[in-house]
Amino acid sequence: MKKLIVIVFMLNLNLICLQAQVNQEWAVYYDGSKSFDEPSGMLVDASGNIYVTGTSNGINYQDYLTIKYNNSGATQWIQRYNGPGNNDDVPEAIALDGSGNVYVTGGSTQSNSRMEFNTIKYSSSGVQLWLNTFGGTDISLGDYATSIAVYGSGIVYITGTTYNTGTSFDITTIKYNSLGTQQWVQNKNGPDNIDDMPSALVTDNAGNIYVTGYISNGFNNFYDYSTTKYNSNGDELWSQYYNGTFDGWDQGVAIAVDNTGNSYVTGASRGVGSDYDIVTIKYSPAGAPLWIKRYDGYFGWEAGNSILVDDSSNVYVSGGSAGVSTGNDFVTIKYNSVGGRIWVRRYNGPANGNDITYSMTKDSLNNIYVTGSSEGEGTMKDIVTIKYSSSGDELWNVRFNGSSNRDDVPVAVRLDRNNNVIVSGKSYSDSTENDYVTIKYSQTVGISTISNQVPVRTDLAQNYPNPFNPTTNLEFGISELGFVSLKIYNALGNEVATIVNERLAPGRYKYQFSAFNYQLSSGIYYYRLSATGGSGNFSEVRKMILLK
Repeated sequence: MKKLIVIVFMLNLNLICLQAQVNQEWAVYYDGSKSFDEPSGMLVDASGNIYVTGTSNGINYQDYLTIKYNNSGATQWIQRYNGPGNNDDVPEAIALDGSGNVYVTGGSTQSNSRMEFNTIKYSSSGVQLWLNTFGGTDISLGDYATSIAVYGSGIVYITGTTYNTGTSFDITTIKYNSLGTQQWVQNKNGPDNIDDMPSALVTDNAGNIYVTGYISNGFNNFYDYSTTKYNSNGDELWSQYYNGTFDGWDQGVAIAVDNTGNSYVTGASRGVGSDYDIVTIKYSPAGAPLWIKRYDGYFGWEAGNSILVDDSSNVYVSGGSAGVSTGNDFVTIKYNSVGGRIWVRRYNGPANGNDITYSMTKDSLNNIYVTGSSEGEGTMKDIVTIKYSSSGDELWNVRFNGSSNRDDVPVAVRLDRNNNVIVSGKSYSDSTENDYVTIKYSQTVGISTISNQVPVRTDLAQNYPNPFNPTTNLEFGISELGFVSLKIYNALGNEVATIVNERLAPGRYKYQFSAFNYQLSSGIYYYRLSATGGSGNFSEVRKMILLK
């Protein structure tokens, strides 16, 4: 009998399907009545509900349009907001609190035909709880908010740009309490009183607020990175500016903070002889620059659009980078805590066209997920989402092409509590023009990563408990990136279950196997781990006993 089983196993080695297990579960669209709907932000709550906000053409002009989906993609509610000016209302950002309340901010046209900050709080069931507007002192031009963060039990911070008498556009940051009452306002004006613009806002564990963007530097009307830290009372603790090596335009785009209060900024900075580069800066809690890193791929254009930091203060940056005869490529970079570059990963789409990422997130094991637009062959722009391991191995990538082979562009990627991947963006249809599209991808179900620590060798552990009824745990270690298969066989050598059939990063993994799910009877079963990698092939078989 043992001889028969070995023969069957050897024959089946050639039947492994070399496809990573990421599956599109669903894609849902929102098409308003006036043919233009474009999202600007998306978040996922702890229960897997999905919230998308953006603009949708209404009776006259653009309105705020916010949607809540459940984790199956079914619409829970839709809220449309048309401001008092019956003109354009454009949301830019969305936030959630721990109670499921939803916050949307942007710009809304008022009755005087001027656009002002407009922030709305909805309950988890979609009821509007409060609305607040704010405008600068000069009404000749408009104001709009660009970013929002919620701290603690509903404390709201927003930032944006306001037009003010004598200072032109300034960076304006506002705090509201949970009832929507304004607590303070802070303006940041650059030295030449021209245009100062924020891009992003975050809070740290202590309730401090960090705002980054760009500020006019008083020299040739160019811009510098501008990063400011406020305490919860609105006191400015420090401001830092960064002027690149070319004395050109330098624009902070994204910001993150770590658990100890260090802050990290990335964006685009003009270099000497290198066009725009991705410049990433780390500041201490007191605002001292700890390191500055410039990435210039092939001496062309680069821009950083997203930044993350993990619990070890490793920094991840993603955006776009000009390639060699490949147009612009996705680029994702990992730095260690002292600014050492650990890895760089690039992605060039099949059309050798313009590819750029717009959003990034990570899971609890520091696997990185990036999404962006990538030109396809005959499909114009597609939404491409890629998963990298913490060591930079590409685990999978997936393309989404809408029904009309036209432009599909994402705005955000997030994970739910089961590590399903949610991507939201716009999809152009020949019949309805731009629509919201939200996509859910599932990854391998049931297998969990115990540790990202790389084992010395690939191994398969004995299941426990053994004998079992009806569940048992299967554990294995993978020493290098490769294709992994874990299958269950009965005593006759017939396959009864496939547990894993995909590329896996190095690490230790566990799966809880249930005989009930496969309607197995009592008896002896065998499970085999097969792995292929750069150093060769691995295969090991172990026996387990099901006793009912």
